[in-house]
Amino acid sequence: MGITIKLGLKNIGRNRTRSFLTIIAVVFCSGGITLYSVMFEGSMDMFLRGFTSQTGHVRLLHPKLEKEERLGAGRYFLTNIPALQTQLNDLPGVTAVAPRISLGAFLTKDKKEDVQAHLLSSQSKLTLSEGALPTQHDQEVLIDASLAKRLKFEVGESIEIIPRQAGSTQRQNLFITGFVKDTSPTQTSAIYAHPQALQPFLKNSPAAPTASPLALSLVYSKQAPAQGTGIIPAAESQGIQLHKKIGAGKMLAPNGKQILLGKDLAERLDAKVGEKITLMGKKAEEGGISMMTLQIVGIFSLGNGAQDKMFYVNLPTAQYFLDIPDQATYLLLFGQGIWSSTAIAAAVKKRKLPPQVTVQRWQDTTFGATMLPLAQVMLFILGGLIVFIGGIGLLNTLMMSVLERKNEIGIMMALGLSPRHIGGIFLFEGVLFGVIGAVLGVLLAVIASIPLITKGLSFGSAASQLPIPIEESFKGVLTPTGIIVGLLVGILSTVVGALWPSYKASQTDPIEALRKS
Repeated sequence: MGITIKLGLKNIGRNRTRSFLTIIAVVFCSGGITLYSVMFEGSMDMFLRGFTSQTGHVRLLHPKLEKEERLGAGRYFLTNIPALQTQLNDLPGVTAVAPRISLGAFLTKDKKEDVQAHLLSSQSKLTLSEGALPTQHDQEVLIDASLAKRLKFEVGESIEIIPRQAGSTQRQNLFITGFVKDTSPTQTSAIYAHPQALQPFLKNSPAAPTASPLALSLVYSKQAPAQGTGIIPAAESQGIQLHKKIGAGKMLAPNGKQILLGKDLAERLDAKVGEKITLMGKKAEEGGISMMTLQIVGIFSLGNGAQDKMFYVNLPTAQYFLDIPDQATYLLLFGQGIWSSTAIAAAVKKRKLPPQVTVQRWQDTTFGATMLPLAQVMLFILGGLIVFIGGIGLLNTLMMSVLERKNEIGIMMALGLSPRHIGGIFLFEGVLFGVIGAVLGVLLAVIASIPLITKGLSFGSAASQLPIPIEESFKGVLTPTGIIVGLLVGILSTVVGALWPSYKASQTDPIEALRKS
């Protein structure tokens, strides 16, 4: 063993340039996998925190809902939620119990805009940016292009016209046939229609209809279907944490007819804090129509396109809307961390739960069960690729060394060194390259990852494309596992690369080697 080490150390120093390049290759292998581990652990940590904010670390649900979750969310509910909460609040390791109700609704919001109505005649000369002129016999109207853009109108959409004075019952429904190019920067709230379309307002107009525009109000509705969730705001401290995501307004109260809108949904409805919005949907049990008018108390942004099209109401409001008192779709349990799910699930199953309750860890959900193995496969593939690249580099270095030192190998074997010793010399060189390169690579990777760990890295707009709420930036996480993997990858790559040259060196025929030398 002593002579193997001495000869191995001597041989490393014989061609310093080649040895240096080999070590640099190992540094890149070990450093690369360590940096990847820092980013991978950080992104997975953020990803899983976002995912479990929606599923809880453990959740309770109806057994039939577990089998057909996408289709059955509005049909199968847990009953007697207050009793279940009381039963699980004191469970060891559980820090929060959060009931939730999934519901869908059609949201409608009425808006009013003061406009000036101009009467069209054969002398009217208007330039249209889109659409066509109204006919003289239909209830049709033109509107300013800037007004259409601001209110997000489209050609063919229906609007309602009413007088501005309070108490008037006059109303007229009109269809937009086109948009008028703005001729004046100040006149951006004008509409144009033939007298027949505005006849109800001409009768009561004190001004001559052809001399002055009519002072009217335009009433229109913004509508959108959306998915929503009923929550207990105080129970979501470890869940979606909406109180930290509200950009305008305030958090939901535990009771009362209030609603939070996602940023994208609010933009689609042209909704603002303080306005009223109407929800229409189906009751859970009877299938009848349910309708409620709620006040918008806040607008949130979870940084995710899908989630920002949703709405949230408090749990009593959701129960009233679906007519399911003391029921919920899910009961989510949160622990000290995402990996506490196994212990919590085991503890829950020891309690005497009703028969129509299934206990499910986040890892057992369809998404979770697919995501974790996929992430592990990706890490394995990258690690294998790095080992292969590093091994090829070292294989080339040591094979060149074997060829250059073939006569020397023959002399050492003639002096009594066995094939095992000869192979051991080259294997020792490879392992030494690996140890030196791996240590340097991991050390440099740790230093390079400091900004990633402290400041983080931004996903940018790509975050909004993911199906779960995640932050737009994430911080790397350096774990002992990442360091160990970095070291092992560096050493393993060199061992893999050294095996074949070591074998070839041990199989050298000393007589043939000496004869050629």
